[in-house]
Amino acid sequence: MRDRLKQLAVLSAILAIVGCGCLGGSLPNNPPAYVESVYATEAGANGISIYYILADANGQMTTSDGTAKVVVENNDIRWTLNYNVTKSDFQKAKVGRGAFEHEVILHNLGRKQLDRDLSGAATVELTFTTPDGKEMTGKTTAYY
Repeated sequence: MRDRLKQLAVLSAILAIVGCGCLGGSLPNNPPAYVESVYATEAGANGISIYYILADANGQMTTSDGTAKVVVENNDIRWTLNYNVTKSDFQKAKVGRGAFEHEVILHNLGRKQLDRDLSGAATVELTFTTPDGKEMTGKTTAYY
């Protein structure tokens, strides 16, 4: 009986680890082929919140080291933001609501405060450059 309880405890622990994604839970790191999506949204009167998703040649979400250059344009004003990126900066997250909620692998750049209030539409262009120099670009519009 005692051995059976030990086996049950070990099996429960293994199932808990697998269930939480702790075993084999590393994110994919196939070389990116393109920027799948760029998302930007208003974050206060003079702020913007940005995240993006990379995809490999098969269309699967992936991670990568590299650099991300973000250009935000609004009413003839232009801001350029630069980031050094590592694979560990990417994370799994749920996006969307209700029936549209789904899990993605993204790099969240967070909220960036700009030096002026934004109004109307802001164009956001992200250029991701891999360590070997491959550039890929994605673009979106945020509305204020």
